[in-house]
Amino acid sequence: MAFSKYDFIDGVGNVSSFAGFDNFSFVLNKLFSSSLIGMFRDTFIMYAVLLFVAMPIGMFFSFYIYKKFMFSEFFRVILFLPQVLSAVAMTTIYKTLTNDLVMMYTGIDGGLLGGYGSVVTMITIIFYTLWMGFGANILLYYGAMSGINDSIIEACHLDGCNVIKEFFYVILPSIYPTITTFILIDIAGIFTNQMNLHTFYGQKPLPEGINGTIGYYLVKQTQHSDFVYLENGPWSYSQLSALGVLITVVTVPVSLIVRTLMEKFGPSED
Repeated sequence: MAFSKYDFIDGVGNVSSFAGFDNFSFVLNKLFSSSLIGMFRDTFIMYAVLLFVAMPIGMFFSFYIYKKFMFSEFFRVILFLPQVLSAVAMTTIYKTLTNDLVMMYTGIDGGLLGGYGSVVTMITIIFYTLWMGFGANILLYYGAMSGINDSIIEACHLDGCNVIKEFFYVILPSIYPTITTFILIDIAGIFTNQMNLHTFYGQKPLPEGINGTIGYYLVKQTQHSDFVYLENGPWSYSQLSALGVLITVVTVPVSLIVRTLMEKFGPSED
């Protein structure tokens, strides 16, 4: 479909024909237009937050629960809660707390999701995205930690390791394959992560200063897409298919290179 185009003919319907690289040319022109530059920025900001904030915090809480420290069961429930409840219910609760209650007590229209400027709005959305993703991350990290042989931990303690050294010299090397997997998954989804923007705003305009992500832009385009592209209208199915091919062409080699480098230079269990 990426190499096809469709024209509507009365009495016949949508008729396809070979488009060569026209769809790819259209996509590249759109991607490098000024209107999408801000979306690329927000997309990479979100990825950086997932990589440098969410991943370390997820590993920390997983280790905290794994060691059964104080209130570990409480953190387990709170962080797993988004995975148990419906996404619609969680969004409704979060919007009530950050919008309705804030508006009720401050009188500022839009609450934290639109009334305090783009920075506060972005932080509020990122916090929700991180919270929603913690459950699955912690589950996998905790599972990997639980699979470590107890004799290794005991030997570590006999050698005089404290909790911090245990985490960096025993736990991290042991769960390194899981860390690699998460990084590769985040790279593969960097251009499709819509950061829950559609959950909060749907088809409504985003607050001023929020550009959205490429993933959110694709969701909006796909919802109104059709076989035939109309000037300045939603992208056609063929153009979206071409974009999918381009995303694959970019993310696959990057993922393979990152995996190779991480396997080569990463810590070893030995």
